[in-house]
Amino acid sequence: MKKLVIAFLIGIEALAVVAAMDPLDMRWTFGAHEPITMYRRKGVKTTGGIEGSSKWTDEWLNWFDTESPKLMKELGLNWCHARFYKGMGWEFEKKDYPNVRRFVDAAHANGVHVLAYIQFMTLYYENMLAEIPELATWAAKDYEGRFRCYHGNSYYRWLPCISCDEWVDYLIPIMKFAVTEGGFDGVMFDNATSKICYCERCKRKFREHLAKLPDLEQRFGFTDMRFVQPPPESVLKGEIKDALAQELIFWRSRMISDIFAKFHRELKKANPNAILSANVFEPRCADRMRTECVDIPQMIANLDFMVAQSGNYPEYDAANDRLRTRFRLLKTLRTLGMPNVALCDNDSNMTPEQEKYYLLPLLEDVLLGGVPTDRTVVSPGADCFYDKHKLERRRPLLGLFNTFVRNERGMLASRPYEPVKLLFPVQSTILSDRCHRGLGVAEEICLRRHVPFGYIISNPDALIIPEDTEVLVVSDQTCLSEAQCDSLVTWAKKGGKLVVTGDSGRCDELNRQYQTNPLKPRLAGLANVVWRDASDTFSGRFSISWAHNISAPSDNGDRLVADLAKVGFRMPYELRNVPPWVLTEVKRTQDGYAVNCLNFNPSTPLPEIEVLAPGRVVRKPTAIEEDTASRSLYRLFDVVGQ
Repeated sequence: MKKLVIAFLIGIEALAVVAAMDPLDMRWTFGAHEPITMYRRKGVKTTGGIEGSSKWTDEWLNWFDTESPKLMKELGLNWCHARFYKGMGWEFEKKDYPNVRRFVDAAHANGVHVLAYIQFMTLYYENMLAEIPELATWAAKDYEGRFRCYHGNSYYRWLPCISCDEWVDYLIPIMKFAVTEGGFDGVMFDNATSKICYCERCKRKFREHLAKLPDLEQRFGFTDMRFVQPPPESVLKGEIKDALAQELIFWRSRMISDIFAKFHRELKKANPNAILSANVFEPRCADRMRTECVDIPQMIANLDFMVAQSGNYPEYDAANDRLRTRFRLLKTLRTLGMPNVALCDNDSNMTPEQEKYYLLPLLEDVLLGGVPTDRTVVSPGADCFYDKHKLERRRPLLGLFNTFVRNERGMLASRPYEPVKLLFPVQSTILSDRCHRGLGVAEEICLRRHVPFGYIISNPDALIIPEDTEVLVVSDQTCLSEAQCDSLVTWAKKGGKLVVTGDSGRCDELNRQYQTNPLKPRLAGLANVVWRDASDTFSGRFSISWAHNISAPSDNGDRLVADLAKVGFRMPYELRNVPPWVLTEVKRTQDGYAVNCLNFNPSTPLPEIEVLAPGRVVRKPTAIEEDTASRSLYRLFDVVGQ
């Protein structure tokens, strides 16, 4: 009993640490997360805009370790990740530890929390083989049996095999050292994904996994798994109906989730207050979910904090009518309750036009529950270890931003108003491009037509519909389990408003066609249900990847908006004169509704937006008036009255 009580108390303490990570109080920045060897080996300009081969790189690192935390404090930046282990072998890298510890101590002295950067996806064999002679057995292989290497020209960086227990166990004491003797507040595993490995160990373990599955004959057509080969990556796209390909995705996703479950347990044993974080890139990218083992609901169950890195700097491409935004990502992680920093890498090298509207990504972060990020400290200038001109431009803007957050904290902390819910069956969007596109087009319509929406993120075993759901949209989700279909029918028969499009429910959760659609006939005749056989489509490309490339909906979303009206959905206010490049985020405040308007095309001044709310009071809109450029970024309308 005593052990149980101690374990419970440790769990409460750890939860308290995570709960204290309030995004409204956090400002993320970058520590120097690369060791000098990485810069020298790379040679060219890399992380932080540092010339790897320059004669001053080591001097810059020395300055950073001692002096940069003072600059962080001056700018109000209070969280960062910093170098600790890059994948070169601890015996090699520990010589840098005194410098690393110097930075940690300086950061803490200036009120900055630091997570230890640990590279998950690299084995620098040139350095590591001296310590681990059998390192080649830890490395991943491609389908042709060659060593897998890190992207680009990094031929000197093998990728690890995630089924190698020795490699996983090697990282654990390094991680523990970071949060004990190392003094870090937690760890951040970078590149927490994994390319598919075809080594003999993975083949054996995959076959062993298959042999334990039920109904082999029904699922695969045979039962002897001894000679199965893992399918090539080329078949992991489109409509994935190959049962072996499906199971390869599921098996590897569970494997990487299990690794982080182990990391989480071991980290909390070493230091219950330590934070476990990981960078999973853009977790909404279907290709990453398929080939790099990212199942976002599985992954977050083992993390305290998530880093999601992409190239999606907020902008509007007027020539092609394309929006680039992190709204999807931030809303998804908010629905899952995961604190996060959603990095948009362009902010490390912004164009003059982007620099002019520097507050745009920070506002996008803070409105949607992400941690605002600034990289000014990792930005060497021509004659200094930091860019003085950039600092002078940004310092007053950061001050304006922080004042805005303080003044509007109550509104920003309010729960989002998301009466329209989009069904997001994660497994279906992994196995079916049609499901992936169906969700994507419904999102794009809601974003451009300013429909306040959220998600119902569902697995095949359960579909739980929140009480605040006014309308549930099932947008061409062809792959739904019987349990998911049953939940939709039960909800609709109790009066729940439902809009369904396309061929939703035609296949089960494994993309196998039902003889009879278990959804459509059972919803027929219900007045609170609209079923439209025609799917919504895009006018051009749809790609959720490192940098999104998403075209406008082909009909401007008129049909879906009309369907919402048919089932009786009405917003408590009306927006007029809001162009599609102005996105809205609505909060449910104590007084009513806070309508936040964010301009993704700030070179075009905001039009005179009207908010009409019969029976309610609409207060004069708030703007960031103190900076000329920032005036065109943002408006806040308070709609008072329930």
